[in-house]
Amino acid sequence: MEKCRENRSGKMVTNELVVTNGEHELTHPQQRIWMMEATYPGTSIGNLNAALKFEYRLEVTVLEKAVQALIASYDIFQLRLHVRDSGEVYQSFVQQPELKPVEIVQFSQETEQSVIDAWIREQGKIPFQLIDSELYYFCIIIKGEGETWLYMKSHHIIQDGFSLSKCGLEVYRLYQQLLHGKSPQIPLPYSYQAYIEEEKKYIQSGRFVKDRKYWLEKFQTIPDSSTIKPNLAPAINTHAARFSYYLPKPLSEQINYYCQEHHVSPSSLLLTVLSILLFKLTSNQDIVVGTNYLNRTTFNDKNALGMFVSTTPLRITLDPEMTFERLVSQAGQEQMSALRHHKYPYDLLLSEIRKNHPQVNRLFQLSMDYLDMGQAKEADAQLGNSEDYGCEDLTLDAVFHLHHMLGNLLLKIDYRICLFTEEEIRQICARLMLIMEQGMKSPGQTLKDFDIVTKEEKHKLLMDFNNTSFPVRDITVHQWFEEQANRFPDRTAVSFQGQSMTYRQLNERANQLAHTLRNKGVKAGQPVGILADRSMEMITGLIAILKAGGAYVPFDPEYPQERMNYMIGDSGLKLMLLQKHLSAKAVGVEHQVVLDEEQSYCEDRSNLPHVNQPGDLMYMMYTSGTTGAPKGVLITHRNVTSLIQGAAQFQITEQDRVLQLSSYAFDGSTFDIYNALLRGAALILVPKETMGEIAQITALIKNEQITVSFMTTALFNLFIDCDLSSLKNMKAIFFGGEQASVSHVRKALDMLGAGRLYHIYGPTECTVYASYWKINSIDPEAATLPIGSPISNTKMYIVNGDRQLQPIGVPGELCIGGAGLSRGYLNQDDLTNKVFINHPFLAGELIYRTGDLAKWLPDGTIEYVGRMDHQVKIRGFRIELGEIDVQLAKVPSIKQSVVVVREDEAGEKQLCGYYVSDRTFGAGELRDILLQSLPRFMIPTRFVQLHEMPLTPNGKIDRKALPEPSERSHYTGTEYAEPQTELEQKLITVWSDVIESVNIGIDDDFVELGGHSLLALKLEVELQKHFDIDHFDLHECNTIRKLAVFIEEKQAAAVGGGGRQ
Repeated sequence: MEKCRENRSGKMVTNELVVTNGEHELTHPQQRIWMMEATYPGTSIGNLNAALKFEYRLEVTVLEKAVQALIASYDIFQLRLHVRDSGEVYQSFVQQPELKPVEIVQFSQETEQSVIDAWIREQGKIPFQLIDSELYYFCIIIKGEGETWLYMKSHHIIQDGFSLSKCGLEVYRLYQQLLHGKSPQIPLPYSYQAYIEEEKKYIQSGRFVKDRKYWLEKFQTIPDSSTIKPNLAPAINTHAARFSYYLPKPLSEQINYYCQEHHVSPSSLLLTVLSILLFKLTSNQDIVVGTNYLNRTTFNDKNALGMFVSTTPLRITLDPEMTFERLVSQAGQEQMSALRHHKYPYDLLLSEIRKNHPQVNRLFQLSMDYLDMGQAKEADAQLGNSEDYGCEDLTLDAVFHLHHMLGNLLLKIDYRICLFTEEEIRQICARLMLIMEQGMKSPGQTLKDFDIVTKEEKHKLLMDFNNTSFPVRDITVHQWFEEQANRFPDRTAVSFQGQSMTYRQLNERANQLAHTLRNKGVKAGQPVGILADRSMEMITGLIAILKAGGAYVPFDPEYPQERMNYMIGDSGLKLMLLQKHLSAKAVGVEHQVVLDEEQSYCEDRSNLPHVNQPGDLMYMMYTSGTTGAPKGVLITHRNVTSLIQGAAQFQITEQDRVLQLSSYAFDGSTFDIYNALLRGAALILVPKETMGEIAQITALIKNEQITVSFMTTALFNLFIDCDLSSLKNMKAIFFGGEQASVSHVRKALDMLGAGRLYHIYGPTECTVYASYWKINSIDPEAATLPIGSPISNTKMYIVNGDRQLQPIGVPGELCIGGAGLSRGYLNQDDLTNKVFINHPFLAGELIYRTGDLAKWLPDGTIEYVGRMDHQVKIRGFRIELGEIDVQLAKVPSIKQSVVVVREDEAGEKQLCGYYVSDRTFGAGELRDILLQSLPRFMIPTRFVQLHEMPLTPNGKIDRKALPEPSERSHYTGTEYAEPQTELEQKLITVWSDVIESVNIGIDDDFVELGGHSLLALKLEVELQKHFDIDHFDLHECNTIRKLAVFIEEKQAAAVGGGGRQ
């Protein structure tokens, strides 16, 4: 076809392609689009797509001329991009563009609509060649003899959405003129080049100065991210899809009426419901949503085609007590204020903000716009349909478009498919409609009372996911144990260091001791202390206290005396069972019964008359407390028997051999002891000495043919790292206590196979565990593992701050109800009432607020997200950072202190203490002081001295601003000593790998470097790979220097022994 265009007289004239000498810089809206292209090259990120569908056959030749007339008449179609030698991009305008034939694509009459839609979407995915090329594409689609389509694609750098819509109307108008024999009339040659010049003037104007001041004041502080679905890693995939939803006619009518009555725009309502949704999903009260303004302020701008639109952030501050109608009013005011200053370029605002906040890449991740389609009425009678197909790529998380068409409202949501599924977007749409319906029905309703969970989802959360009812017997623990003793009298009940007791022997021995306790006046539910190392006497003592009617209070012999004294006083103990060598630790108890003295056991071996009810107190377990003192959790017989009966799905039977790893002062021991003794299984105790040596534990597992074990996550990981083969004959391995390592679990699953690993979760307040996940497979992309579903007779709820259900996939506080719920805390009614609250969904019952953040997954399992407060779990121990804080602050000369959790390079959690003081403490000195009042597992690994604490604007310690403890002085107070021998250098290498620390000196203490019991086990395994040593005492060989001497002596002895043979 000849290069030609139709002039204003209607005649076709030929022209040569001429490029003007004028070079223009990109406008600020164009610069934003160019940066987007540079960030996501080779994508369709900048493509705009639309199609006009005519319900009848058009004259194709005439339609082609109409398109060519449009191209010849507007200068955006003459725009070309070029690159200077410096790499800068600029634009010029072709004076007389070549008019190419418009492509025609034909489909048969039988072609389904979906096929044409798919073709259009595929076209939309094809990126433009940006440099020295046309940045538009028109195509005529013919379907049989009945339909004609005009497909339009343009790059965003030359047009915005308003301009593309105007293109369609202009083509249709020109078509009508040409069809009736008239010359195509363009009223005026409205120019985009005029806008380029206008923007230059604006940048130099006083209005620009005022606009800049407005936006910098608006974003003097930076809000938290406002998005529907937090994505921790940046999403690289920009592919997008569109979801469209016509609002029900009654709701559209309500919205239109509300807007007329209150003189607000539907756009303000959309901003309001989006803000409420984000507030409900994230608890953020400072919300930022993006929007676009046409940015067409002059007569020329309003009639020209081109890229004018300005991106503008809308910042909304919410108050939960604010009403819906008040927020709508605020949203309208914010939009009007932003409109007055919208010409200020968004890219300049970001540049200004980055001067003080270099990490800020964007101010919002969601955007919205509103379009009144009334302007298309002139074509409605002839056009069967017009559709913009959205964008095939998107840089934001989602964009919400609200279209008003002849009284009806249409919501279109463009979303990134790597972040959302279509079902998730459908749910988001349903939540927006639910909020809108509540707002229209009750405009005076406060924001905190809005509900975003649909009726169907509510049924799933309350009923389907919590369908856990299981029939149980109401019985005490010792009654059930006596039944097992009668049923399996000669089976092994407990085994320890080569000795064992049958069920008959354990029952009778416990009876003898229980008679003594009953004679000393023990009553139903009376607390009785027990202080014992791992032993037969320990188990006998526990059962005896229950048989006597008492409730045991376990004391770990490793506890510091100050903690023991507090527990004795707080529990009101009058009687303590203990081993003789530990009697000095219980000096404050009035009566002591010595477990390892025969005189403590009566001759009567018969079962005692039962004085307990299932609801009586069974034990009191002390856990870390926020006030600086531990708190006693009150557990009943019914709590434990319901737990064990509900564990029937684990199929623990009299044939099993259960390993008892946990300290009996830790609630994990309840799982071990009673899953064995109430099922007729054998309970295998691990000696105290063995607990410090992984090789001996694995040997014991093999020799004792262990089939069932519960262990902390940290110990589980150590088994996987050191000797996974020791677990291969077990039928059930339970682990929990802190976030699981996916890599370790995957390694175990690969070797052990499906159905043998159980990830369990639960706080002490809910009796050991409340949920479990049986691991049959792990998603290859999994970053975390679920904590599973509620166990039998347990209910779990995830709620927001107003005790409303959170939707599936949305984090909230995990609350637990059901049979495992404890009585609360001893002598702490205020705390009990704070965390054991009235059940919001079942009248007359209570639920426990765990303080854990979690979210439901679509399959009915729960994913743990983190802690809401400063309580943490490290190596299976639950720790209140506040308790350590209190003790650190008591140290003389320390003026201010705070304890936080840091993760090392391997993701292991470590406690780090920060303090302000006039004097410098050695790490060892601080540890020694804290060990007088805190258990070793609560002692910080690292200490950092600060001149002053970083503070937030409201005067609180800014934990996020605390420096990383990276220097040696943060770890120890010991002067650095270099290795002197090859052996010392080799040992430093091994220690560095285990502790993951650098610059270790040969006089640095293992514990002061961050070593703990589990790392000690790992160190032993690693040393045995390099040196011929069976065992060493880490307390004696606590430095590289001492350990090197020990190894040299061992090697010398071996050589000497060899010479004598």
